[in-house]
Amino acid sequence: MGGEDVVRIGRGPAISLRQRVCLVKASADMITFVMFDDPDEQRAFVKLEAEKQAKREPREARRRLRQAGLLDKLPRYDPHRQTLESYMRSLEALCGVTSGSVVESFHNPRKPSLLTPQPTSLDLSPGGGERLFCVQDAIAASNLADHGIHFGFVGNEIIEEPAKAK
Repeated sequence: MGGEDVVRIGRGPAISLRQRVCLVKASADMITFVMFDDPDEQRAFVKLEAEKQAKREPREARRRLRQAGLLDKLPRYDPHRQTLESYMRSLEALCGVTSGSVVESFHNPRKPSLLTPQPTSLDLSPGGGERLFCVQDAIAASNLADHGIHFGFVGNEIIEEPAKAK
């Protein structure tokens, strides 16, 4: 699991909300994946974890952008004045990357609800990926979520190009 530790919690008495909140915080702080044997406990944990992550992510992104001197330059998205495409190009420009090189919309192009990184933006070399992380932070700190637009990864496998006919 990508260097994460896994904590498995066996069946037993149900844990309290306070204990669940503590586990969510600890798992985020320590990059630990928590798994419950009890499916009801797992569902409750995942739901709470997603709620906490949704609040923590924009706050952390704003902190990193502030440290980089970019937060005050972050534009707001206004769907009545610009297309999503032009807004994404402005976020890429903010982060100093080539226009159209980092993010693409997924699903319905007329009303996209998910932005995903372009495969070419996933620089896995040591120290690589800063441009993706900057744009990802800009998306998280922006007001896109207020318009139902989110950033995420689609799938987890590399799709090979089809072989060309000889």
